[in-house]
Amino acid sequence: MEDVLAEKLSRVCKFDLPFIPCSIPFECHPDFTRISKDTDAWALRMLSITDPYERKKALQGRHSLYSPMIIPRGESSKAELSSKHTWTMFVLDDIAENFSEQEGKKAIDILLEVAEGSYFLSEKEKEKHPSHAMFEEVIPDNASFQATVDKVCEMIQETEAEILQLQQKLIKLGEETGDKDLVEYATWYPCVASGNLRWSYVTGRYHGLDNPLLNGEPFQGTWFLHPEATLILPLGSKCGNHPFITI
Repeated sequence: MEDVLAEKLSRVCKFDLPFIPCSIPFECHPDFTRISKDTDAWALRMLSITDPYERKKALQGRHSLYSPMIIPRGESSKAELSSKHTWTMFVLDDIAENFSEQEGKKAIDILLEVAEGSYFLSEKEKEKHPSHAMFEEVIPDNASFQATVDKVCEMIQETEAEILQLQQKLIKLGEETGDKDLVEYATWYPCVASGNLRWSYVTGRYHGLDNPLLNGEPFQGTWFLHPEATLILPLGSKCGNHPFITI
């Protein structure tokens, strides 16, 4: 399966990332600076990351910001614990992605235990890498990479609408039953979606190290992929007849 995915992705020379609108307000935890700093220091220490490149890679991944960006309210101590948990999950995901099936079996088993709580896996899917099972849902055999990107953007919009519909139902239920905690929960839980989307615009995990686009704001553009570098230009740009680029 890994070879098939690698072969598919190796043929991608260009794709457009459109602007993805989000009507859900974004809010970060007020203590995000301290939480991020302390969590990164904890992760670097626990993982014994001292190599300058690996340190830069870890910090620019901004894994420690994920929880503060999707959970804007709550006690700082619990938010920090959540941030450390998230950092750990990213590490396990990397292990499962980069090691052979045998070497990563223990990590994959842990991931499956966690995934079963929020994503139903059939017995057949459990035999695969968990991310592969979900990856296949949006990349059918005959789909282009651009079609896949477009479908994911469409799915984001559909999910946002579902979240907002559920929010209104929960708020109404809370008001009718006098459950103030439910109303407060319903008020803020959609921030998971807006925070998740915003985090994807700031992490070097998705867009590479030292990327000037990662300034905290959403962006769009055309990605031109080269074996040694990635060029990002305004949406719809052309890039000549470079041998590695097919327009």
